[in-house]
Amino acid sequence: MRTALSEWTKLRTTASLWWTTALFIVFGVGFIGVFAVLAKKNQEADVPAVMELSNVDDGIQPIGLIILIIQAIMVVTSEYRFNFIATTFQTTPNRTYVAFIKWLVYAVFAAILTFLCLVASLSIAKGILPDSPFKLTDDDAVRLMWALPLEAVLVVTFAMAVAWLVRQTAGAVSIVLIWYLVLESLLVIVPKVGPKIHGYLPFVNLNAFYDKTDVPDIAWGYNGSLLYFIAWAVGLFVIGVVLLNRRDA
Repeated sequence: MRTALSEWTKLRTTASLWWTTALFIVFGVGFIGVFAVLAKKNQEADVPAVMELSNVDDGIQPIGLIILIIQAIMVVTSEYRFNFIATTFQTTPNRTYVAFIKWLVYAVFAAILTFLCLVASLSIAKGILPDSPFKLTDDDAVRLMWALPLEAVLVVTFAMAVAWLVRQTAGAVSIVLIWYLVLESLLVIVPKVGPKIHGYLPFVNLNAFYDKTDVPDIAWGYNGSLLYFIAWAVGLFVIGVVLLNRRDA
């Protein structure tokens, strides 16, 4: 418990956490609010403006997730940058436990932030555009309210795993963002190779789960795609922790 409280204190007293969180809220909630107001203002007299459920998370995914990736990486790499990591391990010699607690504290923070911003976006969209074809109690809306925070936690796990492997902010951020935003899209279009590896790319599978769409030519469905990404994220995290225990602080 003491280690968890220590990690939470480090997290909440970091200035960059709060201004990046403010950006998350601006994009996650403010974007939807502005979009809804503009749609309401420009609606035709006999055709009420609406917002589809699939558009309510547009501010959180991918921009919000990018912010979470950067925050998650900095939770790990900032201690290396400011040479605090040795002190942390002196206080708590069990490095595996430290890595787990860092992940747990930030993952809970990311999940709660994502959930609250999504609920706010849903409420704002429905409040400004009451004819929108969804309710907060609909099955699809309820699924969105747990699937998006879950996606956030998994992306955070993946990002922190790379951070433990690289131990440097710019390098880890570059690797994860290029992988997440660019690499898999480019690999898919590589002749001959792309179609064969497409179904085995981690973020392709994560997006398939989130969108409830099966990856073509792959035996598992979208729920299997969730398990596949979990295996990737946890596997990388375990490798990162193994290296953490073998390297000098």
